[in-house]
Amino acid sequence: MAGIQGSVGIIHTELVSETSYSLSVIGWIGSLMIGLCTMSCIGMNLISFSSIMILRGYFLKMLPLAYGMCLAGVGVGMVSFPPFYVYLHVTFGLQGSFLIVSAICMNSVVFSGLTVPTRTQSQKKSMEKGLSLADLFDFSLFKSYTFVMFVTGHLIFNIAYAVPFTYLPIKGEETGFSEQSSALFITVLGAGSSVGRILFGWMSGKFPLIRKKAFLVVMVLSTLSLLPVSFTSSYSLIMVCSTIFGACAGIIHTEIPSFLIGLIGIDNLPNGLSVAYLQQGIGSLVGIPIAEAVCRRVGDNSAFVFTTVVCALVLVLFTLSLYLPERKPETPKVPHILPEVPKPEVFVVTMAETGPTAA
Repeated sequence: MAGIQGSVGIIHTELVSETSYSLSVIGWIGSLMIGLCTMSCIGMNLISFSSIMILRGYFLKMLPLAYGMCLAGVGVGMVSFPPFYVYLHVTFGLQGSFLIVSAICMNSVVFSGLTVPTRTQSQKKSMEKGLSLADLFDFSLFKSYTFVMFVTGHLIFNIAYAVPFTYLPIKGEETGFSEQSSALFITVLGAGSSVGRILFGWMSGKFPLIRKKAFLVVMVLSTLSLLPVSFTSSYSLIMVCSTIFGACAGIIHTEIPSFLIGLIGIDNLPNGLSVAYLQQGIGSLVGIPIAEAVCRRVGDNSAFVFTTVVCALVLVLFTLSLYLPERKPETPKVPHILPEVPKPEVFVVTMAETGPTAA
């Protein structure tokens, strides 16, 4: 936060010297940068992380479905909030829109008050003795090669996940569609994400034995879904591809906590999930610059091919992490505790020695 505020202060100074805008206008722009780009993103991730942690105390068998329903709001927001923002901006202006949206976000405080706190025995003990730095950042998780491969795959997938949000509207406008029609690609992507999260969450809770295989099938679909977009100009086909990718991406993001529980245990979920969310932010940050560099070097149609190649690499990493056996520590040899007992002497008596004497 301090580094970002310092950077904003430097930008303020540069804007004062290079532009004719007043200090109040430039200060308002700086407040927008801090409020929208920094604090809102931190708050959003805190809400998502806390929601997942709360759900694990209430559900066990139907935990995947609970995660799907909890995170399905991301896709619903993609579909419903863009026209809602337009309506607010036209009706109440910019400042009124920000005020109403902030009031909507404050409802999370009300809903959080409705949850009853549940604590396990390990959580109660940790609260009694306090938390140390090792409890907050458990670096021993990286000793597991399956965990390392899984979170690496999650990082790479987020690099690919950021690409369609920028290049699908660009593809639509380059093909000849209007700006409003091209924006519908993101809308159907969000709709597919909501539906996919809930349906796959229900299926994971209902049929847990096929969850891994179904997850890998979804990963294959996400790999191939955007490849036709590079070679087509059909509006309906691009819509279908966007919907399939949105559904698959929503499923993958929703199932991350469930598979982390299987890899590292439910007690280590906060540490593992913090790593996953950190990678999600890093992937979203560097995904677009990497795709832009690839497009400039190879060609304009290579953005979706880049997404396909990256998702294929993620498929390999996820498959290895979910099916490779984890190395178990060797059982230590237990030394002999009891002293050795000497063997008893055995005497063999033959029949000739015990029978009657010969005549």
